Amino acid sequence: MSFALSELWTRLVRSGLTDAEGCKCVATRFAKAHGGTPPSNAPQVAKFLVSEGRLTRYQARALLEEPERPIRAGSF
Repeated sequence: MSFALSELWTRLVRSGLTDAEGCKCVATRFAKAHGGTPPSNAPQVAKFLVSEGRLTRYQARALLEEPERPIRAGSF
């Protein structure tokens, strides 16, 4: 679970959960919810996305695993 925050953004895009603009929106929402402090690590962002209901706990764990576990099957 120890990888750069940039890797989480990459994994979110690669998994099809969001795009680059969506990642920027997540970072902005996170900062607003935390007094202007931007996210500093991947688990912190994953936890935030779970609290917003945008990720399930399963999806968050899969995205944070090394190696990354697929969170969907097929091209949905």
